[in-house]
Amino acid sequence: MKGKVFRTFCLSILSFVALLTGLLLVNVRSVHAETTPVVTTDLSKTIDETFPDADTNSAAAVVKAAMLDHQNYHTEGYGISGDSTLAEVQAEYPAITIDQPLTSYEPLTRITPVLHELSLTHQTSQIEASLPAIMSTLLATRPDKYKNVNSLDLSNDQLTNADLTTLLSAAEHVHSTTVLSNLYLNQNDISDFSPWMDYKNAQGATSPIGNLYAPSSTSSDAPLLTDVVLNGTTAKIPFTKFDELTTPFSPDLIGDPFSRQGQIAFKVFNSPDFFDDPTNFIPNGALGAGKVIPLTTYRDQYRDFPTTLDFRQTDRIDAQSNTYYQPLPQKQIDSVSAYFPAQTYTILPPNDPDYLTITNVPAHSTALHLRVLVCPFKTVTYIQNYTIKLYPAPKTAVPTNNLGSSSNTSSSSNTVVSQADKAKPENKIVYATKKIGLYNSPTFTNKARIHWYTKAKRTNRPMFKVTGYARSKNGLLRYKVKDVTPNAKTNGQTGYITAKDSFVSHAYYQTQTKKIKVLRGLNSYKTKALTGKKLHYRKNQVIRVKKLVTHNLTTRYQLPNDRYVSANKRLVMQVK
Repeated sequence: MKGKVFRTFCLSILSFVALLTGLLLVNVRSVHAETTPVVTTDLSKTIDETFPDADTNSAAAVVKAAMLDHQNYHTEGYGISGDSTLAEVQAEYPAITIDQPLTSYEPLTRITPVLHELSLTHQTSQIEASLPAIMSTLLATRPDKYKNVNSLDLSNDQLTNADLTTLLSAAEHVHSTTVLSNLYLNQNDISDFSPWMDYKNAQGATSPIGNLYAPSSTSSDAPLLTDVVLNGTTAKIPFTKFDELTTPFSPDLIGDPFSRQGQIAFKVFNSPDFFDDPTNFIPNGALGAGKVIPLTTYRDQYRDFPTTLDFRQTDRIDAQSNTYYQPLPQKQIDSVSAYFPAQTYTILPPNDPDYLTITNVPAHSTALHLRVLVCPFKTVTYIQNYTIKLYPAPKTAVPTNNLGSSSNTSSSSNTVVSQADKAKPENKIVYATKKIGLYNSPTFTNKARIHWYTKAKRTNRPMFKVTGYARSKNGLLRYKVKDVTPNAKTNGQTGYITAKDSFVSHAYYQTQTKKIKVLRGLNSYKTKALTGKKLHYRKNQVIRVKKLVTHNLTTRYQLPNDRYVSANKRLVMQVK
């Protein structure tokens, strides 16, 4: 029996390693992911001919230099020069690395159809607008012998949830036989991975992207989970609430531990995280040699062929430890135990099988910040951050089996009332400062998207009236809105947008100032309702301001002559 279990475990590892192996490439590219027009790349062109503007275009110069860098080729006897054709480059299986910010990504898309690996990191110049072109050209159909693209690394590129959706949408619309084996998105501001699971569930075995590796930054947004009682220094989360922690993850990661590809582990934010240290990773985003994720798993017991399986610690996490723990709900413990006959093995059950217990929480804490790691064995796919609100235990005794439960009866001092979604909608007008989507559901998916709003200059930013709040299926806050952009075709449309401050903000100034600059034609009026037109101010004119006043959901600036102008940020800007 021991040998059978060990063989099963090893075969599972080999199966996973096989999934990560791939070598693909292409000679055709799609220029735009949504419409996917196909343009044939001329492989007879030389590098010099591909970049005729390298002397005048700084981005072209950087990309060309990367093409000529001998470190970017796998084959011995490297002989690439400016006279080499793209066909010759493709035959060398190039792995191009660019880690300095590009001012334009168009030169890069000229050569992505022949790349085997692309590492494009530390970008700061609106890379999100070029993501569809980068993805679609990389996935363009290639000759069979160059079929696989091994990796695309977009680590440390300030990518967001919307950018992940953009990448997946671009891949979904490329009708190609090319497969991207590994997508690395390490150290970005991605906090919601449900689009990845929606994408994989929809694409199945035909998915153009094989594996995602995206340990998110600890600074990225954290969805809010169910409220939990803190009893002294211990917090207990009912395993009945476990689905809230696993909603974004594949069902394949939960259940039978031998037939599934991986498991989920947790740790509490309490110090710099393993995944926030760039020295733990090699340039393409994979773990460096000798680097091991600090992960404690029940699988570790199997290596020594024990006669005792100890599950007493599988229901708890030490909040002061830097180790990731793999807690097990009872259904998984039962699944593991089924592999070990009772007459041969002694199984020690967990201390409290109904709860995930978090110990050593600092007293009087108001929140727990969890890192949830999806880990097929010792590899990482991605990390989801979470916040759990904590409430002090009632002064009167509460039975242990009710701690953290949301089912306590009301009208009692023992009642724990969830505060996660008590906030009243704050009626206001907001505008989008970055590219965002309007969705018909708080859970953002490609199918739910009604409209993309591209990033626009300040004077043309789309505006929305906030009419309510909602949360996605994994707890992310959304605004329920109505489009109120003047003269826009989308004016009047309703739906949901992100509530993230880095994407939307007040469309009207909320603070006082002494001067404003006119961004485009602006009228002054007799009343704060902007009736009784008086004077027109031209673009770039600077106006003195007396005070800020409110009118319904908007604000106005009152001028020294007691007339009023709009405080809309599309029209005016505060200046010193």
